[in-house]
Amino acid sequence: MKSIYEKFCFLILVMISFAACTSARKALRSGDYETAINKCIQKLQHKDDDETIIILEAAYDKAYYRDMDQINFYKNEGNPVNLLAIYQLYQNIRNRYNSISPLLPLHIQSKNRDAVFNNVSDADLIGAKNKATEYLYAKAVLLLNDGNRFHSREAYDLIQQLITLDAYYKDANQKLQQALYQGKAYIKFEVLSTAIGSLPGETLNSLQSTPVGSLNQLWQEYHNMPGDTSHFDYRIVVNLKQILISPDNLSSNSYTDTKQVEDGWEYVLDSHGNVAKDSLGNDIKKTRYKTINAVITEVAQNKTASINGEVQFINLANGNLMASFPLQNTINFAHNYAIASGDLNALSDASKQKIIVPPMPFPTELEVLNQNAEQLKPMILQIIRNYQQFLN
Repeated sequence: MKSIYEKFCFLILVMISFAACTSARKALRSGDYETAINKCIQKLQHKDDDETIIILEAAYDKAYYRDMDQINFYKNEGNPVNLLAIYQLYQNIRNRYNSISPLLPLHIQSKNRDAVFNNVSDADLIGAKNKATEYLYAKAVLLLNDGNRFHSREAYDLIQQLITLDAYYKDANQKLQQALYQGKAYIKFEVLSTAIGSLPGETLNSLQSTPVGSLNQLWQEYHNMPGDTSHFDYRIVVNLKQILISPDNLSSNSYTDTKQVEDGWEYVLDSHGNVAKDSLGNDIKKTRYKTINAVITEVAQNKTASINGEVQFINLANGNLMASFPLQNTINFAHNYAIASGDLNALSDASKQKIIVPPMPFPTELEVLNQNAEQLKPMILQIIRNYQQFLN
């Protein structure tokens, strides 16, 4: 006699089986044949039953004839654009059959027959694949030969599809590299100075080395090496129009710290001018104080360097200026220190901290310009990044 646990497990299995069957039937009725097939396969991997096999056969049959009807339509239409779709439909049928084949044969007990599942022949599948690859290759070559970079990008996509069908088809991989080369927009990056007064070559070279290669994309390639621009599509020019460097500037401010300190002692005098006595008759003394002073001079060092210009985007096909964006950066050198004179014992704690800081040498013009250039580089990259979508 079965235990209560065994009965419970059996009931659960029956409920799951019923739910799966109901779900597959709903999918079949709604035209979602793939879902119906998958649910039936999952159930039949554990247990065969007539109802599930019948649903599977019906869903498979409808999916098969739906795909075959579409294939026949494409063939009758005669448009070579549909050759890849024809192959994919044949492959769908083959994949669907392969998912069922491990379960075959599936016998329907109530009808005393095996369920029927149509497949496609190897000849049809291979023939469709060959026609699709031939078309993709021929179309890609045609697009590559006209030299248009946008057509080369279309060719790139077609060849990628071709390689998924046959990775070693003719010279497809070489054609893929050709399409990649021809489809790119090549962009030249240059730094020029039209400012009054020359910018040091070291600073110009630093800006010219801005890592524009980090902006490279599939269809965009950036170059910052000097040379001919004839094979480039776009030109990005950083035009430095104004360079302002202030002189070394010192400003000062002074204040005085004062403090009362002991300075020996003296007798206390009474109202008659005599030395006052305490209750024991001793002379009374008191501490004498004096005021000491220290003068603190605060010194502020300042120097600024500004570079102003613009980033220009030029279409080399027609020489037109596409866009221009302002570029500006200022370096501020600021350092404060203090010196003290007089009696240093009069210094407050705050003043003592100030005089610890020594003066610093002013940076040279070259140093502030090079520092400015380093800060300009990420700003230039961000301007290019913001406009990158137009450099196609």
